[in-house]
Amino acid sequence: MSDLDLKTIRNALARLGAVLDEENIQCHICLYGGSAMMFISDLSNLSKDIDYRVVPFDGMATEHLRSLESIVRRAAFAVGESLNLDVDWMNDAVKIFASEYEDYSSEMTFGNGALQVLTPSPKCLLAMKCLCLRDDETLKDANAVKILLKVLNIRDLETVNQIVKQYFPRKDIPLEQMAKIDGILKELSDAGWPPQ
Repeated sequence: MSDLDLKTIRNALARLGAVLDEENIQCHICLYGGSAMMFISDLSNLSKDIDYRVVPFDGMATEHLRSLESIVRRAAFAVGESLNLDVDWMNDAVKIFASEYEDYSSEMTFGNGALQVLTPSPKCLLAMKCLCLRDDETLKDANAVKILLKVLNIRDLETVNQIVKQYFPRKDIPLEQMAKIDGILKELSDAGWPPQ
Protein backbone atom coordinates (compact mmCIF):
# COMPACT_ATOMS: atom_id res chain seq x y z
CA MET A 1 0.00 0.00 0.00
CA SER A 2 1.47 3.34 -1.01
CA ASP A 3 1.22 6.39 1.24
CA LEU A 4 -0.97 9.36 0.35
CA ASP A 5 0.29 12.91 0.59
CA LEU A 6 -1.88 15.97 1.17
CA LYS A 7 -2.05 16.87 -2.52
CA THR A 8 -3.24 13.36 -3.43
CA ILE A 9 -5.82 13.41 -0.64
CA ARG A 10 -7.19 16.81 -1.71
CA ASN A 11 -7.35 15.66 -5.33
CA ALA A 12 -9.14 12.41 -4.38
CA LEU A 13 -11.64 14.28 -2.19
CA ALA A 14 -12.28 16.76 -5.00
CA ARG A 15 -13.00 13.83 -7.34
CA LEU A 16 -15.26 12.23 -4.74
CA GLY A 17 -17.13 15.53 -4.35
CA ALA A 18 -17.56 15.76 -8.12
CA VAL A 19 -18.97 12.20 -8.30
CA LEU A 20 -21.43 12.95 -5.48
CA ASP A 21 -22.40 16.23 -7.14
CA GLU A 22 -23.11 14.41 -10.42
CA GLU A 23 -25.41 12.05 -8.50
CA ASN A 24 -27.11 14.98 -6.72
CA ILE A 25 -25.95 13.66 -3.33
CA GLN A 26 -25.03 15.85 -0.40
CA CYS A 27 -22.76 14.30 2.21
CA HIS A 28 -20.72 15.25 5.27
CA ILE A 29 -17.72 13.12 6.19
CA CYS A 30 -15.22 13.43 9.01
CA LEU A 31 -11.57 12.43 8.53
CA TYR A 32 -9.51 10.72 11.21
CA GLY A 33 -6.03 9.29 11.64
CA GLY A 34 -3.12 10.33 9.46
CA SER A 35 -5.24 12.18 6.90
CA ALA A 36 -6.83 14.35 9.62
CA MET A 37 -3.39 14.93 11.15
CA MET A 38 -2.17 16.41 7.86
CA PHE A 39 -4.89 19.06 7.96
CA ILE A 40 -4.14 19.88 11.63
CA SER A 41 -0.35 20.01 11.61
CA ASP A 42 2.40 20.41 9.05
CA LEU A 43 4.42 17.97 11.19
CA SER A 44 2.52 15.07 9.65
CA ASN A 45 2.80 14.61 5.89
CA LEU A 46 1.78 11.07 4.86
CA SER A 47 -1.08 8.68 5.49
CA LYS A 48 -1.59 5.14 4.24
CA ASP A 49 -5.31 5.75 3.74
CA ILE A 50 -8.21 8.02 4.61
CA ASP A 51 -10.04 6.92 7.74
CA TYR A 52 -13.49 8.51 7.67
CA ARG A 53 -17.08 8.23 8.71
CA VAL A 54 -20.22 9.69 7.22
CA VAL A 55 -21.58 12.30 9.64
CA PRO A 56 -25.35 12.57 9.96
CA PHE A 57 -26.77 16.06 9.43
CA ASP A 58 -30.16 17.78 9.49
CA GLY A 59 -31.75 15.11 11.72
CA MET A 60 -30.85 12.32 9.31
CA ALA A 61 -32.62 9.01 9.93
CA THR A 62 -30.49 5.90 10.48
CA GLU A 63 -31.68 4.23 7.26
CA HIS A 64 -30.72 7.34 5.25
CA LEU A 65 -27.30 7.34 6.93
CA ARG A 66 -26.74 3.66 5.99
CA SER A 67 -27.77 4.39 2.40
CA LEU A 68 -25.41 7.37 2.26
CA GLU A 69 -22.55 5.26 3.66
CA SER A 70 -23.09 2.75 0.85
CA ILE A 71 -23.16 5.50 -1.80
CA VAL A 72 -19.91 6.99 -0.47
CA ARG A 73 -18.18 3.58 -0.42
CA ARG A 74 -19.23 2.95 -4.03
CA ALA A 75 -18.14 6.44 -5.14
CA ALA A 76 -14.81 6.11 -3.27
CA PHE A 77 -14.14 2.80 -5.02
CA ALA A 78 -14.75 4.43 -8.43
CA VAL A 79 -12.53 7.41 -7.55
CA GLY A 80 -9.80 5.06 -6.34
CA GLU A 81 -9.88 3.16 -9.61
CA SER A 82 -9.76 6.36 -11.68
CA LEU A 83 -6.77 7.68 -9.71
CA ASN A 84 -5.03 4.30 -9.48
CA LEU A 85 -5.22 4.28 -5.67
CA ASP A 86 -5.25 1.19 -3.49
CA VAL A 87 -8.66 -0.47 -3.18
CA ASP A 88 -8.94 0.51 0.48
CA TRP A 89 -7.61 4.06 0.10
CA MET A 90 -10.71 5.24 1.94
CA ASN A 91 -12.18 3.19 4.76
CA ASP A 92 -14.90 3.76 7.35
CA ALA A 93 -13.94 1.19 9.99
CA VAL A 94 -13.02 4.07 12.34
CA LYS A 95 -16.71 4.91 12.85
CA ILE A 96 -16.92 2.44 15.75
CA PHE A 97 -14.30 4.50 17.63
CA ALA A 98 -15.81 7.97 17.11
CA SER A 99 -16.96 9.99 20.10
CA GLU A 100 -20.59 10.98 20.48
CA TYR A 101 -19.24 14.28 21.89
CA GLU A 102 -17.06 15.00 18.86
CA ASP A 103 -16.29 18.56 17.87
CA TYR A 104 -14.62 19.80 14.71
CA SER A 105 -11.77 22.15 13.91
CA SER A 106 -11.96 22.57 10.17
CA GLU A 107 -14.30 22.19 7.25
CA MET A 108 -13.61 21.93 3.53
CA THR A 109 -16.07 21.77 0.66
CA PHE A 110 -15.71 19.82 -2.58
CA GLY A 111 -17.92 19.21 -5.61
CA ASN A 112 -19.97 22.42 -5.54
CA GLY A 113 -20.83 21.80 -1.89
CA ALA A 114 -21.86 18.16 -2.41
CA LEU A 115 -19.11 16.97 -0.07
CA GLN A 116 -18.42 18.68 3.26
CA VAL A 117 -15.22 17.35 4.84
CA LEU A 118 -14.65 17.86 8.56
CA THR A 119 -11.75 17.07 10.85
CA PRO A 120 -12.12 16.50 14.57
CA SER A 121 -10.58 19.05 16.88
CA PRO A 122 -7.01 18.24 17.97
CA LYS A 123 -8.36 17.47 21.47
CA CYS A 124 -10.85 14.97 20.07
CA LEU A 125 -8.15 13.30 17.95
CA LEU A 126 -5.84 13.13 20.97
CA ALA A 127 -8.55 11.42 23.03
CA MET A 128 -9.11 8.83 20.28
CA LYS A 129 -5.39 8.22 19.79
CA CYS A 130 -4.77 7.81 23.53
CA LEU A 131 -7.45 5.13 23.79
CA CYS A 132 -6.22 3.28 20.69
CA LEU A 133 -2.44 3.75 21.01
CA ARG A 134 -0.97 0.68 19.30
CA ASP A 135 2.45 -0.91 19.30
CA ASP A 136 3.74 -0.89 15.76
CA GLU A 137 7.15 -0.74 14.14
CA THR A 138 6.43 2.59 12.49
CA LEU A 139 5.43 4.35 15.74
CA LYS A 140 2.73 6.24 13.79
CA ASP A 141 0.31 6.34 16.74
CA ALA A 142 3.02 7.46 19.18
CA ASN A 143 4.17 10.14 16.73
CA ALA A 144 0.58 11.34 16.29
CA VAL A 145 0.17 11.61 20.07
CA LYS A 146 3.46 13.52 20.26
CA ILE A 147 2.34 15.96 17.54
CA LEU A 148 -1.05 16.51 19.20
CA LEU A 149 0.54 17.09 22.61
CA LYS A 150 2.71 19.77 21.00
CA VAL A 151 -0.17 21.35 19.07
CA LEU A 152 -2.23 21.51 22.27
CA ASN A 153 0.75 22.48 24.47
CA ILE A 154 -0.01 19.67 26.94
CA ARG A 155 2.68 18.83 29.47
CA ASP A 156 1.05 16.42 31.94
CA LEU A 157 -0.89 13.18 32.12
CA GLU A 158 -3.72 14.69 34.17
CA THR A 159 -4.62 17.07 31.33
CA VAL A 160 -4.57 14.15 28.90
CA ASN A 161 -6.96 12.23 31.18
CA GLN A 162 -9.32 15.21 31.39
CA ILE A 163 -9.44 15.47 27.59
CA VAL A 164 -10.15 11.76 27.18
CA LYS A 165 -12.99 12.02 29.72
CA GLN A 166 -14.42 15.04 27.86
CA TYR A 167 -14.90 12.96 24.69
CA PHE A 168 -15.26 9.46 26.16
CA PRO A 169 -16.78 9.91 29.65
CA ARG A 170 -17.39 6.19 30.14
CA LYS A 171 -13.86 5.10 29.21
CA ASP A 172 -10.53 5.14 30.99
CA ILE A 173 -7.15 5.11 29.30
CA PRO A 174 -5.84 1.53 29.68
CA LEU A 175 -2.76 1.30 31.93
CA GLU A 176 -0.53 0.15 29.07
CA GLN A 177 -1.47 3.20 26.98
CA MET A 178 -1.12 5.44 30.04
CA ALA A 179 2.48 4.28 30.46
CA LYS A 180 3.19 4.96 26.77
CA ILE A 181 1.71 8.47 26.97
CA ASP A 182 3.71 9.19 30.12
CA GLY A 183 6.82 8.03 28.24
CA ILE A 184 6.03 10.36 25.34
CA LEU A 185 5.58 13.29 27.75
CA LYS A 186 8.94 12.48 29.40
CA GLU A 187 10.59 12.19 25.98
CA LEU A 188 9.26 15.63 24.99
CA SER A 189 10.41 17.13 28.29
CA ASP A 190 13.88 15.57 27.97
CA ALA A 191 14.12 17.05 24.46
CA GLY A 192 13.53 20.53 25.90
CA TRP A 193 9.86 20.90 25.00
CA PRO A 194 8.15 23.18 25.51
CA PRO A 195 10.80 25.80 24.80
CA GLN A 196 11.26 28.29 27.63
